[in-house]
Amino acid sequence: MITLVKAQLYLIHNKEVRTHMKKFLKKQSGFTLLELLIVIVIIGILALIIVPGLASGPKRARDAQRKSDMRAVKNALETYYNDKNVYPAPASGTNGSTTYFANLSTVLVPDYLPSVPADPKSGVATGYVYGVNSTVTPTKYVIETNLESTTDSQINDKNGAAGYNGTYSTPATYPQGYAVTSVN
Repeated sequence: MITLVKAQLYLIHNKEVRTHMKKFLKKQSGFTLLELLIVIVIIGILALIIVPGLASGPKRARDAQRKSDMRAVKNALETYYNDKNVYPAPASGTNGSTTYFANLSTVLVPDYLPSVPADPKSGVATGYVYGVNSTVTPTKYVIETNLESTTDSQINDKNGAAGYNGTYSTPATYPQGYAVTSVN
């Protein structure tokens, strides 16, 4: 009889232990609101740090394409100069001693350049300006464009870079200007 009482007490005690364990485990099965808020704040801070860097990626890529296009046109202009001992004059009907890349197509394409590059964002060649020191016998030139990135290390003041005393675009026209000049 004593063993029966012990067995019953053991079962009762064991049942109470199981009930307490179930309640304890139920209380510990989720995250508290505070823990969730801390994780959300940490993710938000990381997003604030990472997202601006990702957003500027396409701008930097388009700026790199612009610089590459300008180097290609510069190489074509230098080859033209080696052949003719003069740079191409702006096409008739352009504004003084400056023109857009599109107007250079009649002189450079296909002998010196496969095609005139277009701006990577707008898709037209008017994003680039070609200027010369003389409309009769140009011996110097400058190529200008506007970069999208305001933090690019190669943004320069065209007046100083071109050496033409500001006869081309003003900083207001190309606030993030990038210029390439002739070798001469």
